[in-house]
Amino acid sequence: MISLSMNSGDNVSIVSCCALGYLLGTINPAYLLGKLYGFDIRGRGSGNAGATNVTLVIGKAAGLLCAALDIFKSYVAYKLARLL
Repeated sequence: MISLSMNSGDNVSIVSCCALGYLLGTINPAYLLGKLYGFDIRGRGSGNAGATNVTLVIGKAAGLLCAALDIFKSYVAYKLARLL
C-alpha cells in the first residue's frame, strides 16, 4: 500500500526543489549571449529570447551554445533535485 503521509523533511525538499527549479529557470542564456554581444536579443530578429533567434541574429555557434546552456541548466536542476 502506498502511504501519502509526509514529514517536515519531505516538505523542505519539495520547497527546495521548487525554488531551485524556479531560480534556474530564470536564467536565460539567449538574453545573456545577446548582452555579451552588446545588445538585447529581444529587440532583434523575431524578438524571442531563444536559441533559434540567437542562431538567426548572432550565428550558428552562438545558437548551439545557447541551446546547450538551456539543456545544461535542466540537467543541473535534475541533478541537484536528486541530491535533495
